[in-house]
Amino acid sequence: MSSKIKSIICILICLIVALSMFGCKSEDTEESKKTKGPVANINDAAEGSSSPTSVATAPATEQATDEPFVEQTAEPTVEKDNNTANPTSTAKPTNTLKPTSKPTVKKTELDVSSLPDAVDFSDAKYTANVLKITNSAGVSIGSYDLSEVSSVVISYGADPNANISNDEIHIKDASGNTISSDFLVNSDGAFWADGVRDIELYIDSSYSGEIFITKDNAGNNIAISAITLVSDSGASIKTPKPVSTPAVTSKPTIENEQLVKNLMTEAQKVTDYMRANKFKYGDAKINPAYNWGALDASKAINPSEKIVSCDRLIDWILYRVGFTDQMYTQGMTVGNLDEWCEEYGFKKITNVNSLQAGDIVFVNPHPGGWAKHVFMCASSKGSDGKWLRYDAGSDARITGTTGTEVKRGKQPFREGISQFMYAYRPCVDKMPTTNASIYNKPSTTAAVPKSGATEVFNNSGKTWDGGATLYGFNYKYEPGKGYKQYELHLTLQSAPSTSDKGYWNSCYVGARIPNMSSDPTSKGGVWVAFTGTKATVYFGTGSPWNISNISVSLPADVSTAQKIIVVDNGDMIKYYHVSSSNTRKLILTVTVDSVNDKVVVWDGNNTVAYIGVGSFNTSGYFSTWNHIANSTISNISIKGAN
Repeated sequence: MSSKIKSIICILICLIVALSMFGCKSEDTEESKKTKGPVANINDAAEGSSSPTSVATAPATEQATDEPFVEQTAEPTVEKDNNTANPTSTAKPTNTLKPTSKPTVKKTELDVSSLPDAVDFSDAKYTANVLKITNSAGVSIGSYDLSEVSSVVISYGADPNANISNDEIHIKDASGNTISSDFLVNSDGAFWADGVRDIELYIDSSYSGEIFITKDNAGNNIAISAITLVSDSGASIKTPKPVSTPAVTSKPTIENEQLVKNLMTEAQKVTDYMRANKFKYGDAKINPAYNWGALDASKAINPSEKIVSCDRLIDWILYRVGFTDQMYTQGMTVGNLDEWCEEYGFKKITNVNSLQAGDIVFVNPHPGGWAKHVFMCASSKGSDGKWLRYDAGSDARITGTTGTEVKRGKQPFREGISQFMYAYRPCVDKMPTTNASIYNKPSTTAAVPKSGATEVFNNSGKTWDGGATLYGFNYKYEPGKGYKQYELHLTLQSAPSTSDKGYWNSCYVGARIPNMSSDPTSKGGVWVAFTGTKATVYFGTGSPWNISNISVSLPADVSTAQKIIVVDNGDMIKYYHVSSSNTRKLILTVTVDSVNDKVVVWDGNNTVAYIGVGSFNTSGYFSTWNHIANSTISNISIKGAN
């Protein structure tokens, strides 16, 4: 065979072999697509994927390994073997991308000292401001996207004498939902900054927004000096991206706009007043709304009781804008304030992001289902995820020293809202109305006993040896009908029949009582209990009967017989004492708004002693009632006068 023919044959053989190899490679590629998944993204792998997707398997003649295999990006080098007609590969296919190691953990340490809730605590040896958890509201650490956060490390100290091992620390979102929690650890005896230890709270959440740190028992305070956000993926931890909103073309609608303005005005006045007058946090015996309604110590019922709390602040503000139908003793508390709001038709708000100025916000749920804290919202949600608030939940808040005030030392505060439950939005639809004349100082010439009065009823009287017995007078009267005013004259002597000298163990004298069978446990009218040198006022509301509203002094001890006169002219009811020398002295006055069930009690000097609720018909009975006392009433006479 000629060399020329041999050359042609060799060329043909080479072409056949080459075409055969090309066809195999094409089939393998298509099969890979069918059975081995998508082709790996080389760029993604290069940025840190430790296990890129394999798209080819090792040749059949090679032992399989666990090492990832990446498809070649170029054809293998082929050279001719001089001893055979078949070409061979001299290079084993290799990976173009080596497996990468696990990314470095990224840690982001927050600047705790610069956070809005951070406060000075150098007394505990801290050299920079710290986050103190001193109440159930907790503290805000700012807004973050937790999708790349694997854990949060919190460095904290505490009083070495405080048992915090049963207290859980919580990371919560802006709605009060727990993201992560764990139990704290007691100090080893070291004092605050000297005993700082870490707790790592693991995060599995994609939440993005403001984050709060709280703890179960705020009574065991802790101080947080460092916070570190940890990302196992090595990704940067980001703050939430701003949500784009359509341009505002008009001012947002504020429900009950004038009422909101009034609430904000009074909230500022009240918080300024309580700060300037050095009020303290506590459980006020008299609702501050009544005691300090005038913001004037000279008009206070008890000027020494400078006490307020979160719920009583709400009472106080509401009272000054017109919601005067409140409880006198203590006031509405966080346990019943929501029921009061429901009664007045306040709108319930369940979305924290819907809050506006004037809303009464309930937070920190008790295991029993009710709120443990309440404050008045003073703004809509700001771009920083925070709201303004008026709050008297601690001495630091009363004095304006939390560090979250918009203006140092002055409310309102700018804070996030943690553990939100619900809120109530005041409205004017059911705002109580009051005849303003009841707040006018009573005339000294009105409802005065008349010398020429006509007797319309008389009775010899009754004696009690203890027990609880009603003794009413069967004469119904209505001021303005028949006579302009009606008078009850009697002689009274009373002393408790037990060692319990409380006012409830005494003889009561009632005016405008709704029916003959009503006693102080029933609704309606006014009752005055006479014990020793004290006259105690109670307005029948049905329950509980034995809670004192207000007491005033008597000019003489009723353990000996004293003459009492009660005068009712419709607008006011006055109680008088008459001495043995026939000197008449005013004991107290009750001004009555029977349409709106409002009353004001004035002492013998015409000073306001009580403002509250009372139930009065336009007509009724004079009556007496004895409770666990040795009492005698005599010389009973009812008179009418014009």
